[in-house]
Amino acid sequence: MTKFLKIFIIFSILSIFTYFVYPIIKNRYFNPAPTAPIENSLAPTPSTSTAPTTSENPAEETAPASLEDSLSGKNTVPADPNAILNLNERGTPDSENLAHITTEHCDNNCDAFSLDFNLLEYCQQVCGIAPIKDVSNCDNKSDIEKDYCLKDLAIGKKDSKLCEGILDANIKLTCQNRILEDSLENQPRSESPDF
Repeated sequence: MTKFLKIFIIFSILSIFTYFVYPIIKNRYFNPAPTAPIENSLAPTPSTSTAPTTSENPAEETAPASLEDSLSGKNTVPADPNAILNLNERGTPDSENLAHITTEHCDNNCDAFSLDFNLLEYCQQVCGIAPIKDVSNCDNKSDIEKDYCLKDLAIGKKDSKLCEGILDANIKLTCQNRILEDSLENQPRSESPDF
């Protein structure tokens, strides 16, 4: 009887262990690596237009609730049920951004914005295609030009605190990502793995 009990307990422990460990191992080792660069994978999902149309279903576009709100049941909804809350994948309203830039736009080198120079420049800044300018001061600039200047200044000085002054959410995220990527690329690599 005790032999059967020991086998049953060991089998139960192994089953529970497998139940919790298998999803972790599956997600870590068996998912294909993303083919898009990191900066582009954070951009909003592909779309062919830069603004919502009236034919879009407002019920499909909802704000991603924070973990605390979803656990407490305090999900926020727009005051007007017919209003379209246009959030991009980062969770920032597009009203904080000049345009809705997608990975499709970045993959096509912002060709969709070739008719409007301001939107083309904005798309190139968000996608990281625009060259970094060597600047030392951004006090004489205003609006989006100041955001571009602050981004270039922060990347040049490798100081992510300068990104906090950027008002546009997409430019700010691009600035922070670029500084992080540069710092990771500059770290020395060890010759042999430590594990």
